[in-house]
Amino acid sequence: KFMGVQMQVDDGRPARSIVSNDFFTIRKDQRFISKSENWVNCGNGLWRPLISDLIPYMREKNIFMSATVSSDILNAEIALKSELVQHDLPYIFGVLQRPILYRPVTSLNRANAVPASKALANAIDYVIRAHPGERGIIHSNSYALQSAIYNALPDRVKAVTLEHTRGIGRAEILSRFRSDTRPIWLLSPAVTHGEDFPDDIARCQIVCKVPYPDLGDPVMAARARTIVFMGMNYYTSVTAQNLTQICGRIIRNKKDYGETVILDGAFGGIVSYLPQGLRDAIVYV
Repeated sequence: KFMGVQMQVDDGRPARSIVSNDFFTIRKDQRFISKSENWVNCGNGLWRPLISDLIPYMREKNIFMSATVSSDILNAEIALKSELVQHDLPYIFGVLQRPILYRPVTSLNRANAVPASKALANAIDYVIRAHPGERGIIHSNSYALQSAIYNALPDRVKAVTLEHTRGIGRAEILSRFRSDTRPIWLLSPAVTHGEDFPDDIARCQIVCKVPYPDLGDPVMAARARTIVFMGMNYYTSVTAQNLTQICGRIIRNKKDYGETVILDGAFGGIVSYLPQGLRDAIVYV
């Protein structure tokens, strides 16, 4: 069901999870993806259905509100039939509360990420020493990169680092981090979205690698190949959306403050895709 509308797949079975990342074909013209078909070549089958066809109460003018999603992403993912106009509201947090420090130590890609872990570990050591007595988050992007970074950290940093290893659930590691009142740093690839680290729970966060989406996901790979057709760089736009989410993890109220430190030189390639409010907070160091 989607907003009370029951959809059916071609053979009459109900489609499931049609508002999540599980896409199933109803018909090609209704823009669902089928994992059982050669969907890479089915054109509009890469996208969610026309939202105006599915939501009965859609009106002539509708307002969609998001803290992270650009109009390009919105138009691409839900395929609005009508004209979409974007209005950007000002950030309620001043730039001095939420500086984004761009301190590139290396440009990471899949091939060199693990070999670059020593440079990342040295930079993490520097940032932690610059924040004595404070707590923070280290976003590692993947367990493989995280393991390499942790192994390269000096012992004094390991002593204040809580590593989120495979086999430990996110809820469990977050409970450990929040209940520990010492000045420790959480090293994890899994707390970039939907988590809350207000006030002294975290005053700084380090982004080791720009959060490009996984092209190993066949849906993402197929969407990325449609960028010429769509007239936009969908892959980079989603990356900017992911980074926008990260930047919001430690600034949670009007009196809150904290630094985001980005170590990946690839960040320079997505700056123009970020919301103006984030670009205003960037400090090149």
